[in-house]
Amino acid sequence: MNAFEIVTVLIGVALLVAGSVLIARQRRRVGPPLTNREATITIVLFAAGGSLTTIALANAFIL
Repeated sequence: MNAFEIVTVLIGVALLVAGSVLIARQRRRVGPPLTNREATITIVLFAAGGSLTTIALANAFIL
């Protein structure tokens, strides 16, 4: 893996963690329920994080 792939994986994992924090906050009922905007942001964080991580790992190990 080169530096670009490592950084891409780290960014992807960070996005996944950010989405997980929003979901954990909701599951513990800390604060008000998620708004539609926050729910959309959570979905986008998971989609972007998962995509970045998958693409970078596939590029590193398959190609």
